[in-house]
Amino acid sequence: MDQMKYLKELAVRYPNVAAASTEIINLQAILHLPKGTEHYVSDVHGEYEKFSHIIRNGSGAIRSRIEDEFGNTLTTKQKKNLASVIYYPEQKMDLMEEELPKNFLLDWFMLQDQSGINIQDQK
Repeated sequence: MDQMKYLKELAVRYPNVAAASTEIINLQAILHLPKGTEHYVSDVHGEYEKFSHIIRNGSGAIRSRIEDEFGNTLTTKQKKNLASVIYYPEQKMDLMEEELPKNFLLDWFMLQDQSGINIQDQK
């Protein structure tokens, strides 16, 4: 008797074989998608700096993404610098301000603005 209740509900949601088949295919595809990164950290008492670094670098996912996007176009040093800017933007920008010529960053930002590059839109 309970089965009939479920079959009637399925018939309402999927009125024909094609609709039911499409839903089955979609659900199977979803089940086979790659899993997201899961990272388990324990005993972090008093280890804020280490824990913060794990969170900031996405458990290595950011470095992997940088490698995928810029593997052959940036040097290893450039990729490390980019990763540092992503992990620690405030600290890295402060260091860059100290290390680079006075107007370099301003000129760089102006160039990015003029070129129409919107880093947030790039995926």
